[in-house]
Amino acid sequence: LSYMLAKLVNHNPDEITPHNFELRKYGYYSPQKKEIALASTEEAVFFHELAHAAHDRLKSGIEGR
Repeated sequence: LSYMLAKLVNHNPDEITPHNFELRKYGYYSPQKKEIALASTEEAVFFHELAHAAHDRLKSGIEGR
């Protein structure tokens, strides 16, 4: 399911990497690297970061016009 959703927003699932954070973060999306980093297996965290990635793609498309 996660793979299909990542493809839906044209986000390369290979750019979703597992991390261990020493900070109090469960994940983040880096607009510079176009990377989702996850330190949690919770689907809600993945969907939250995927929403940031989708927003970045939409914003980039609008600003590029």
